[in-house]
Amino acid sequence: MAIKLATTFPTMDLGTDAGTLRTWAQGVEEIGFDEIYIPEHVVGVDTTRRPDWRPLNPNTLKSGPPLYGHTTPFLEPCVALGFLAAVTHTIGLMSGILVLPQRQTALVAKQIAIADILSQGRVRLGIGSGWNDAEFAALGSEFKGRGNRMDEQIGVLRRLWTEESVSFSGSYHEFDAVGICPLPQQRPVPIIVGGDSRRAMLRAAHVGDGWFVTGTVDQVSDRARSYWGEVDRAGRDRSDQSLIGTLYLGTRDPHELADEIRTWASLGATHLNIRTSSYPVQWRDGKAIKRPDVSDHVDALWAIAKVATVLGLSEAGNRQLMC
Repeated sequence: MAIKLATTFPTMDLGTDAGTLRTWAQGVEEIGFDEIYIPEHVVGVDTTRRPDWRPLNPNTLKSGPPLYGHTTPFLEPCVALGFLAAVTHTIGLMSGILVLPQRQTALVAKQIAIADILSQGRVRLGIGSGWNDAEFAALGSEFKGRGNRMDEQIGVLRRLWTEESVSFSGSYHEFDAVGICPLPQQRPVPIIVGGDSRRAMLRAAHVGDGWFVTGTVDQVSDRARSYWGEVDRAGRDRSDQSLIGTLYLGTRDPHELADEIRTWASLGATHLNIRTSSYPVQWRDGKAIKRPDVSDHVDALWAIAKVATVLGLSEAGNRQLMC
C-alpha cells in the first residue's frame, strides 16, 4: 500500500512571511506531496523573566525546560489554513496540531468549517491536549482535566459539523438549539489525534479518525504496533483511519531516511510527516543550524519523495515526473 507524503511548515527556519508560506506550500504541492501540517502555539513564555518555569515535556511526560519561547514564531493554524486554501489547489491541509482544550469548541467548529469550505473539502483537524500550562492560563482555560475536556469536545465538534441545530449538556458544554452556518463541506471534518503517549494512541484509535505521532520511529514503535489492534478492538474500519508517522531530516542526507521509511511502512503508517525544520534544533560550533531558504526545504522533500518512490512505497515521485 502506498504511503501518503506530508510535511510540517518549518516555522523555526522560515518564519511567518506570507510570500514565503505561499512559495513553500506551492512548491510542496508541485512535487506531489499529499498534505501540509501547520503547527501551533498561541503564546510563549519569556524565560528571562521566568527562569524557573518548568512545563510538562510532551515526550517524557515530566517537567523540564520549555521547548520554545516568546520569540519563537508560530502561525495561527486556522488563519493559515484559510490562506493556504487560497494559494493551493489539491493538497490536503491540516493543523498539526491545534491544542483543542485551550480553545472554545464552537469557535473551532466555525473556523475549521470555513477553512474546509474555502479549500473545497481539503481540511483535517489535528488536535492535541497540550503541555504548556502558561498558554492555557493566557487563554483563560483550565489546564487540569484538559484530556477529559478534549474527549467531550470531539463529540461536540462532530455534532456541530453535521447538524443544523444542536442541543447539548455535558461536563464542559451547555447550549440549547444552536448551530454554525455554513456547515463544512465534509460532514464531519476528520479529526486526527496528536500525541505520542499511550493515552493519545488509545484516544486516536477509539474516538479519532487517526493518530498523529511526532516521536521518532525508535521512540514510538511499540505503541505504533498497538495502534491498529486498538482500532480493531474498537470495532472501527481500518480504511477510515490514519497513522501519521514523523521523520526528522536534521543534518542527514535525504537518502539516509530509507530505513525509517521502510520501518514506518511495516508499522502500517498511512502518512509520513517529513520534518525539514531545524527543530529539534541541530547545533554546530555552538550555533543553531537553520535552513532559511525555501528551496532548500522543497528540494529536500523532492529528494525524499524520490527515495520513497524507488522503495515502491509512494507515488509522489512519479506524480512530479509526469508534470
